Amino acid sequence: MGLTGFVLAQFLSQGHYVEGGTTQSPDLSFWITAGFVWLPLGAVCLQVFCLLAWPDKK
Repeated sequence: MGLTGFVLAQFLSQGHYVEGGTTQSPDLSFWITAGFVWLPLGAVCLQVFCLLAWPDKK
């Protein structure tokens, strides 16, 4: 969660997000979509892959 929070902050920085700004950069919508849709989806897929790779103890 800490790593994805850091990456999300970097994404918003790339989109030139201004906290409390009334107008935002036109490129910001791409970075918001990447940070709030694709980043969590990628993290879930990585977690599922790691759990599937975990050996069974039978």
